[in-house]
Amino acid sequence: MTLAEAPKAVRERFEELRKSFPFPIVLRRISGRYYLYKQIAKRNSKTGKTEIVEAKYLGKITETGAFVAKGLKKPEYDLEVAKSVILSYGGKVLMPQENEGRTLESNGLQLTEAEQKILTNLSMNARMPIPMLAKKLNMKEDAVSARIKKLEKLLGINYTAHIRLLNLGFLYFVVFIKFLDTMPDPLKVKEDIESVPEVQFAAFTKGEYDMFIYLIAENTVDFQFIIEGKLKIMASLKNKPAKWYASIFYPTYQIIPLRDAFFTVLGKRIWHRTREKPRPVPGQILQSEYFVLRELNRDASMPFAEIERKNNMPKGSARYVYERLGEKDVIATLTLTMDNIGIKYNALVMIEVLEENKFRDSRKAFLEYIMEENPNHIINKFSLVGDIYAPTGTLLMAPIFQDGQLELLERDLRGIIEGTRMYSISITNVLTGRLLYRRSDNLYSGIYETLVSLYKKPSENREVYEEIESRLERVL
Repeated sequence: MTLAEAPKAVRERFEELRKSFPFPIVLRRISGRYYLYKQIAKRNSKTGKTEIVEAKYLGKITETGAFVAKGLKKPEYDLEVAKSVILSYGGKVLMPQENEGRTLESNGLQLTEAEQKILTNLSMNARMPIPMLAKKLNMKEDAVSARIKKLEKLLGINYTAHIRLLNLGFLYFVVFIKFLDTMPDPLKVKEDIESVPEVQFAAFTKGEYDMFIYLIAENTVDFQFIIEGKLKIMASLKNKPAKWYASIFYPTYQIIPLRDAFFTVLGKRIWHRTREKPRPVPGQILQSEYFVLRELNRDASMPFAEIERKNNMPKGSARYVYERLGEKDVIATLTLTMDNIGIKYNALVMIEVLEENKFRDSRKAFLEYIMEENPNHIINKFSLVGDIYAPTGTLLMAPIFQDGQLELLERDLRGIIEGTRMYSISITNVLTGRLLYRRSDNLYSGIYETLVSLYKKPSENREVYEEIESRLERVL
């Protein structure tokens, strides 16, 4: 293999590493992956020439350009080299400590490994029993409880439900607006758009579009009515010349939480017994299901007894309804979101497919890149990923913590994906709704299932987050 045959991101990272290491290195392609080796040369006493006699494995370079160093155990010199490379890229070297493991610094916050594991477990099951969590962490129950309270205060943790509205007959849509003249008044837009319960998130943006809207509708006809009969006639927008772009959106990874206002829409689905309708029809829900969904969306940590008290439900019924909603795959899981993690802004990365064959050939690497996580980061790399169909492509939402991060993300994606046009939009002013920041386990994602089923990725053992393992399947 010649260096020119490697992906651009791999070549660029190799050249950077070649300048950093104080000895010759070589790149080899083995089974479609790229590995870095240290070259050891010796002088041949017979010929008088210097020859390469050994190549020592140093680590691998992923197709996104990330260098994953081999765990170096013996040579002290190699360890110092690894430290120097990390420091040369602005990293911080933290050696293992006793007891709870090393302290990891992420986005200006310092958390122990135990605390990061707590965040993962509560992201996957916000109501995980303390005894179960303590056993998993090999910690005392009171110590775990104290850590949870500390993290809740430090990170601004709130709990909510991951509700699968697709299984209740709703569809997701995204709207982009480009204003042709002056921008509308943000306070007036905020007041207007918060009154539209179908809108779950809206924000002003900077870049190719000026505004982004994420909404939920029962069907395309209803969606069209929301656009024409609600959004375009809002006082803050109706006299603003603009281009509107809209598409159905199919989320494939992570979610945007539901606004409480949406439950006025969901309330219309409540079944009431009549002679003509003696039992619920598909798409309808029971009054008790509505109560449980609404309360857990507001606060997934709310005790079931409190849900029953607030809504005059029979004792013991809330837990039964919750479990039934889980069996129907309406509630995927109860999770958390962190609000105090130092995010500078959020970016939307739009990927439009121009050449389907080229994009399809690079899709596996694209999905693997979405799955890759930095274990030192507090939250997942992306807070939303999904497919759009006008134009055909993918939409990714990424939290940005520092200058240059978005540019690096775009560079990585361009080194992976072929046959596409890509551009990013920065969120500048959130008008309504909120985003979900959590530390979920990607082995439970639909993308992981696609890699296993379609691309034959070897399956991995998944950690258990429910007392009954079968209760939690695909949740992200």
